[in-house]
Amino acid sequence: MGMMGIFDPACCKQAEECLARGLVVEAARILLPYKPQGHRRVLELLHEAAQRLVQEAQKLWEQEGASESALECVQLAAQCAALDGAGQVLREQLESALQRRRQAAQHRQQRLQQVQQLARQGHLHTAMDLLAVLQEDAEVQQVRRELEARLQTYRRHLQAVEECFQAGQMEAARRHWEQAKRVCPEEPELAEWACRLAQAMPPQAGGPSLLAAAAGTGEPLPGAAAARPARPLGFPGTSFVLDDWALVVCGPKVCVGTPQADEVELRLLGRLHRRHALLVLDRQGWQLVPLADRHGQTCPVWVDALLLQKSHRLGDGHRIRFGQEDPSACCWEFRLPVPDSATAVLEAATGSQSRIWTENLPRAILLADRLEVARSEPAHLIMPGLPCRRLVFRSAPEGLCWEVEGGQGRLEIPGQTLQQDDRRLYVPSRLVLETTVDEAELLGLAAAGTEPQTHLRLELKEVLPG
Repeated sequence: MGMMGIFDPACCKQAEECLARGLVVEAARILLPYKPQGHRRVLELLHEAAQRLVQEAQKLWEQEGASESALECVQLAAQCAALDGAGQVLREQLESALQRRRQAAQHRQQRLQQVQQLARQGHLHTAMDLLAVLQEDAEVQQVRRELEARLQTYRRHLQAVEECFQAGQMEAARRHWEQAKRVCPEEPELAEWACRLAQAMPPQAGGPSLLAAAAGTGEPLPGAAAARPARPLGFPGTSFVLDDWALVVCGPKVCVGTPQADEVELRLLGRLHRRHALLVLDRQGWQLVPLADRHGQTCPVWVDALLLQKSHRLGDGHRIRFGQEDPSACCWEFRLPVPDSATAVLEAATGSQSRIWTENLPRAILLADRLEVARSEPAHLIMPGLPCRRLVFRSAPEGLCWEVEGGQGRLEIPGQTLQQDDRRLYVPSRLVLETTVDEAELLGLAAAGTEPQTHLRLELKEVLPG
């Protein structure tokens, strides 16, 4: 350390004493007010303070992991003097580390809020699974204790249901069932027990209402024997409504027409003839065939700007208009979003009022081989909040089946015993999807703006009659 000159400011002596005692931060704060004056000795001491602050920051980060304190040192060093290359690299590393830590803390808080919301909704097992990926601390431990206490209450009531049922005490079994449902309303075991109790209890004792409660309809059913059974979906020749997302039509031939016509799979709102056109799949792909009206005239069908007089081969992005009146009322876009799949999507064109009569939907999926649902392209149906990486509906010899990739799922059939090992699709039913993504992957998805939900229920419904 150099000697003070007689013309050096008094602050230099104070700063030198602080530096000698290792009080680098104090020395920097003493000197900084005099930096604008550009005094040679002040600048020398500031440069020395900057170097030592960078060294202190490096030590704090490597030995103690104190990135916030280390960054404060580097920022103070930058005020004292221009950082050299090593100092600039260290600052960038510290800023990046702190940004990741803040994102992780924010993500963790969001996860904890989701856990608490799931718990309030009664999805206790899902909440426990999500809680397991969070780093342990006092708050997480408290939430876990509360969830475990509620699960213990649920198991106690469920055990009582079984004991009362075996003893023939059906009314007591029902009361315990109701208590268990208040704690965990979405558990599959409750639907199974509802079916068993409804079959064992006479109508006047409330047996049918158990089936209604398990189905979530809120309406009493006429009797356990009258509960409409779910049917497995065959392939081809069947259709179903996938929640509020799409009408799914299975098979290589789809008739387009109005709700009043029979044997029409795709009923559109608009000024159409009863049987207006056919969509047909062959080895080369899909083609559109206009049909004849009752006077023998070809029903008006447009592909882009071409009025069809005969069959026309469809390609990805073709714009189809059925009828002539009000071009915006029945205009659709034909898409083939998955390159190795013949399954097509017919979606209401942007700016049009086009709708499928069934459930007033803007989208139909023409399922040829499989239907892929994912958070992003390529997929036939994009659900940004999908809990799993991919949901696939696939044609098989026994009918339509489902599978989940990167997550887990179960099919619930309201009012009936659940088909836990059966991967076939049933209508009506409910497909429950849950995430198995760990915290690191969830953080990455959140940073990319595609954070999924942890729990999603998709209703599979019958197509309304014409």
